[in-house]
Amino acid sequence: MRLKTRGVEIGMGLAVLIIAILFVFTSYAFRDLDTDPGYSVFARFNRVDGLGIGAPVKMGGFQIGTVVDQTVDPRDFTAVVELNVASSYRVPADSLATINGDGLIGGKYIKIEPGDASTSIEPDAFFTETKDVIDIESLVRDIINLAVTGCSCTEEEEGSGDSFSFSN
Repeated sequence: MRLKTRGVEIGMGLAVLIIAILFVFTSYAFRDLDTDPGYSVFARFNRVDGLGIGAPVKMGGFQIGTVVDQTVDPRDFTAVVELNVASSYRVPADSLATINGDGLIGGKYIKIEPGDASTSIEPDAFFTETKDVIDIESLVRDIINLAVTGCSCTEEEEGSGDSFSFSN
């Protein structure tokens, strides 16, 4: 009886091992089926909190590309983000690139709001208009400070939307 059980266990173990090997093989064999290299465009932001390499680039709610690189420009210390857009999509030259979040907990992605230009952004060109990520933590901290201290909140720099001061 014991030998019969041991044979079944060995057989099941081998079956699981073979299935795992087939799964790994097929995942590696079919991972790069998309042969469209796309084209690179760049966007310059003051801050890119939470945006990672591989993050989606969306236009009209559809993913049209991915974030492939992030660097800091040593001249002006802005974040330069390289986006790879599928070659089947043409982005109007006056489009706006923004960093958005997928809800409160979700990851960040680049949202492209198409402009009205009849020409498309050229490969390796920069977006002329960008909008930085909204720092939710700072907003929550400011709201809590406002509620706790009962102070009035005034914007320091008109139109910036980033800096607030609290006064009694």
